[in-house]
Amino acid sequence: MFATNIKGDIFPAFLDFANTTTQSNYFYFYKPRSGGDYVLFCIEVGTAEVSKFEKISAAYVQKFGQPASVDVKDVQNGFGAVFQNVIVTFQNNSSVIRLTKFDGSLDKTTAFYWLKSIVREINSIRDAADKTAKKL
Repeated sequence: MFATNIKGDIFPAFLDFANTTTQSNYFYFYKPRSGGDYVLFCIEVGTAEVSKFEKISAAYVQKFGQPASVDVKDVQNGFGAVFQNVIVTFQNNSSVIRLTKFDGSLDKTTAFYWLKSIVREINSIRDAADKTAKKL
């Protein structure tokens, strides 16, 4: 990941994520239809240190309390081996945090944070666009 300082210089930026090395960090901004400035509405942090998922999950439980849900689903690799994917979700009135042990592959753990109101607005716009596209 890269960040800029006040002069606009670009430099690498790394996040401390439960004492793991992050491999991908994304920050999503959106300008609400109601006007105003852009808001940070979604953060994605990924690490290849999947073996530390339990430690990461425990740190979130310590910080936010018990999760709203924990889902366990089997995933299978190309060789037929089966692994248990764990998805831990925390939520409150305004936001959601989702931890996924195997996110798209067996070597990537992610944490997503998003604001519910902005995601609802974006989904509403996407649904309207889909309906319009179907009429074409």
